[in-house]
Amino acid sequence: MNKQPYLTLSQTVKNEIPAIKGSRFIALAFPVDGNETAMVRLSGIKTKYSDARHHCWAYRLCSQKKTRFADDGEPTGSAGKPILAPIVGRDLLDVMVVVIRYFGGVKLGVGGLVRAYSQATNDVLSLAEAQQVIVRIIPKITLQLIYSYNDTGHIAAALSSLAVSEKNSRYTDRVVSEIDVVPDQLIEVKRCLKNYTAGRIHIKSLNK
Repeated sequence: MNKQPYLTLSQTVKNEIPAIKGSRFIALAFPVDGNETAMVRLSGIKTKYSDARHHCWAYRLCSQKKTRFADDGEPTGSAGKPILAPIVGRDLLDVMVVVIRYFGGVKLGVGGLVRAYSQATNDVLSLAEAQQVIVRIIPKITLQLIYSYNDTGHIAAALSSLAVSEKNSRYTDRVVSEIDVVPDQLIEVKRCLKNYTAGRIHIKSLNK
C-alpha cells in the first residue's frame, strides 16, 4: 500500500490538439485504481471511437508505481512511451491517458508521432491542471478496534476528541469496528484510545 500523499485526477478530462497533416489526436485522461479498471475503460473508449485507427495508451498506478503502455499499431516506441512520459513527469499516480488517432492519410514518421502523442498528453494534463482536477490524495490506514461493551462510552469520547468516526461495527461478545486515519494521526490515535480504555482495547492495522 502506498502510504505517502500522491497526485491523481478526480475526473475525466478530454482535449483535442490541432490536426497534424490531417490526423486528429484526441486525448482522454482519467483516474484508474488498477489494471482491470483501466482495461474496462479502454474497452469502452475503443467502442465509442471504433472508427479511429489507433487507441494508444499508458497508465501509472499507486501499487509499486506500476506502469503499462501500448502503441496499438503505431511504430514501436512512438506512442505508448510518449504518453507515459508526461504522466511520470508530473508524478501522477492511478492515472491513465488514452490518445485516439484518426489517420489523416499522411504518415508522420516516428519523430512526428512521438511529438504528436507527447503534445496530446501534455495538453490534456495541462488542461486538467487548469480545471483543478489534479488532486492530492492522502492515503488512510484502516484500524480494527476490538473492545468490550463496557468501554463503548470511552471509545465514543476518544473518537469524538479525535474527530474520527467508526464504521463497519459488529456486535458479538465484544464490539468490533473500524476507523480510517491518516498516517500522521496513527500514533496519537492509538495513544488516545489506549488511554481512554486503560489499555483494554485491541488495535490492529488492516492495511497490508
